[in-house]
Amino acid sequence: MKLYEPGTVIEIPCSIAAGAFPTEYFVAIPLDGEVINGFVPTHYISENVGSSAYIPGTVERVAGSTLTIRMPGSYFTTSGIADISRTWAERNVRLT
Repeated sequence: MKLYEPGTVIEIPCSIAAGAFPTEYFVAIPLDGEVINGFVPTHYISENVGSSAYIPGTVERVAGSTLTIRMPGSYFTTSGIADISRTWAERNVRLT
């Protein structure tokens, strides 16, 4: 079991495509049943293999089995903050 607490930095899997500008990627992040889309500066993208990559996220809060995370970038449906379950995190994210 991974340890998640406020301040923990995680790597979140995502799909990427060219953004509107050469300094960004368009990302699709499948988080725990929902997909968050937006733009992330290229310097935040790691392990870019084809259309798959990781972006960083920081755990902001832990409440029971729910983690609130903050991700860099500009998104269509969120301000970069999302809730995920600890179970989803255990299966999908990597600790840095």
